[in-house]
This record gives sequence, C-alpha cells and structure tokens, in this order.
Amino acid sequence: MGEPRGPHRANQEHTVDTVTVDGEERDVVTPEGKPIGPQWFGADGEFFLGADSRLGRDEMVRLMYGGRTSLLVGITAALIATLLAIVLGLLAGYFRGWVDGLIARILDTIWSLPVFLIGLSVGIALAVGGLKIGPLELSSGSIWNPILIISIFTVPYIARPIRGEVLALSEKEFVEAAIAQGASPLRVMFGEILPNLASTVIVFLTLMIANSMLFEAGLSFLGAGVQPPNSSWGTMITVGVDLLKIQPLLAILPGLMIMLTVLSLNIIGDALRDALDPRGKARMDAALQFEAQASANRPVGEVAL
Repeated sequence: MGEPRGPHRANQEHTVDTVTVDGEERDVVTPEGKPIGPQWFGADGEFFLGADSRLGRDEMVRLMYGGRTSLLVGITAALIATLLAIVLGLLAGYFRGWVDGLIARILDTIWSLPVFLIGLSVGIALAVGGLKIGPLELSSGSIWNPILIISIFTVPYIARPIRGEVLALSEKEFVEAAIAQGASPLRVMFGEILPNLASTVIVFLTLMIANSMLFEAGLSFLGAGVQPPNSSWGTMITVGVDLLKIQPLLAILPGLMIMLTVLSLNIIGDALRDALDPRGKARMDAALQFEAQASANRPVGEVAL
C-alpha cells in the first residue's frame, strides 16, 4: 500500500511533535496522552481532523487510506465470491442430479455455520500464525487473510439465487435449441445461460461489496481482519473507542464513512437492477418459484440448495 503525497504519511507518528495553529505552537499529543483535536484550516491543512491516538497519527490521512483498504477488501472479496458462485450455480442448476446434490451439501454446510463467529475464529488464527498450504503462503499480517475469509463464507448468498435462475433458464427454448445443435455443456452454460444472468450478477456484485465491507469492518474491529500497520475503517473505530469520551469523532467518522459507502452501494445496486432489467424482480420471483417446485418434485436423496 503506497503512502499519501501529503504533509504526513498514513503511519507517521507525531508523539513528541508540535504544530503551529494560528501562530501558536501546540503539542500534537499532550503529556497526559491526549491527541490534538480537529484543526480544520487552522494549521495549514495539517491534522484537519486531529490526531488518532497517543501515537499522534494524522486522522484525515488515515481516514482516506483506511477507506482505500476497506474498499480493496470489499471489492476483491466480492469479486472472488461472485466468480465462485457463478461456477457453482451454473454447475448445480444445469447438471442437477448428483452434481446439484454435492454442491448443495457444501453450500448448505457453509450456510448453516455461524458465519461471523467462524470467520472471527479463522481470522484470529490467521492473524497469529498466517497460512501455509503447499505453495500457498500468507503472512499473519497479509490483507489476503480477511479477503479469503469473507469471499468463502459469502459464496452461498450468491450461488443459491443464481442456481434458481439457471434452473429456470435451462428450460427455455434457446437452451434446448443450442443442445439440439450439438453445443457442449460448457458452451450452453457460458455461452447461452451466463449472458442472461449478467444483470443479476451485476446487482449481486454491488450488494456483496457492501456486505463484504461490513464483514471486514466487524472482523477488523475485533482484531481478526486487517492487521497493523495497514489501517481500515474497522481498525480506526477500534482506536477511536478507546478515546470515545475525549475525542468521539475518532470513532464516529470512520463509522459514518462505512454507513455512507454501504448506503451508496445499495442505492447503486437498486438503480442498476431497475436500469438493466426492469422485470428482474418478477423474473427472480419466478426463478425462486421454479426452484421450489423442482425441489418438491426431486427424488429422495437429492438435496436442494
């Protein structure tokens, strides 16, 4: 992660430094350990939102670069989860039978877990010892640790509705025509069915970015997500809680940024659904009804998602 090109770096400490405010020298951190509050425009742009702790780091700089980390984790985790969900949903919805049953058991197992508690436990374990599986090796402070945790545990939330739509689309005439012309299963799934899922996937992707950011904030707040020296809005709230009585903005500002970002992503998702597929809600309801009917008619031994 690069450092900002400003008067301060994201992790630069100013414990014993001073700043000039309206011609007066002030301690960034007082001898009692209290960080300086928001200076707005009184210190030539320095400590616009004050310092974040006894270390005296610039809160404004950390807020911007913490947001970059939160967005990076949210977008990357959502992309990985969506790609995995597309593959699993296509396989389960198209082949059905034992393939559907196997994928269903895996997704149902993940679905039945207390996701946040398991994610918290795994995150703490990775934060302490890292991860090494064959050639794959992640350090304890790697940002990929929370990304992998979030992406794996959120796959069922996308795979299940995608499977429902694949079940409905696989009965359409254009799919039957492709099969009659000798198209392979891969060609039918990725050339015929997948393009018709584009609007659904885009909408789910925006919503999953928001959910992934909330997941990351919760993990980081409890010490199982992004690890120092990297900062995210979740870790900033952790720092702000310790100084809630004397500097409440340190906890309120990153929380406000999370709220506004998640709200914006949800509004964008709703707008994309209306713009890309005005009948998307009705089609989704039909797909879910088709899935329910198919599950009711499924022979004993097959498992529905």
